[in-house]
Amino acid sequence: MTTKLFLTDKTLETEVSVLECIPSEDGTFSVTLDRTPFYPQGGGQPCDTGFIGKSEVIKVFENENGKICHIAKQEVPLGKAIAKVNVERRKLNTCLHSASHVISALIEGMGDWDVTKGSSFPGQARLEFKRKREEVEIPSIDQITEMLKDVVAQNLSFKENIDPETGFRIVTWGDLKAYPCGGTHVSSTAELADVVITKAHLKKGQPHVNFAKVLPKLRTFTTLPKPSK
Repeated sequence: MTTKLFLTDKTLETEVSVLECIPSEDGTFSVTLDRTPFYPQGGGQPCDTGFIGKSEVIKVFENENGKICHIAKQEVPLGKAIAKVNVERRKLNTCLHSASHVISALIEGMGDWDVTKGSSFPGQARLEFKRKREEVEIPSIDQITEMLKDVVAQNLSFKENIDPETGFRIVTWGDLKAYPCGGTHVSSTAELADVVITKAHLKKGQPHVNFAKVLPKLRTFTTLPKPSK
């Protein structure tokens, strides 16, 4: 069984042992490691990508037998190798996934909704809720935004523990509602400062909330900058 380093270690580059490298009909290779920093897709969170040695990893998933498969473009030699996760992709996915937890906790904390489904994929991050009472109105974008700004300002720290009865990993920030989760998470709610609520609407009678992370704009020049003296 591959050790899931991403659960306990934020290191995105580490030495691993390649145990297996099986060619696929599409020309890719399924690679098995003794331990992995790569997060496999699941729980509404996209997988990590990156490299194992010189081979690019384009997909990671956990199969029905609990085996973590790293899909690589090129064959990876058995033995020691360096596994390196794409840093920017991990940061974005971690931020949006953490935001899904926090926004769920904030809206459920209002007392009239239960979260039923969610996705934190970039460009389609959203949460779906079920109303407890028909007459209750969906919170506005401004309401949710203010609640989110408040917990960001509080800089609540990430907390986790293992449920002794189920063995599930339970995560939260500060005293917000906790959820079982095996994903990656920000260390503090302050790291969600760039998350914005983009839509709050009813779909088939149930509230849906969409959100996104504002990405920094690239600096561009209409003319070449003058060299510094």
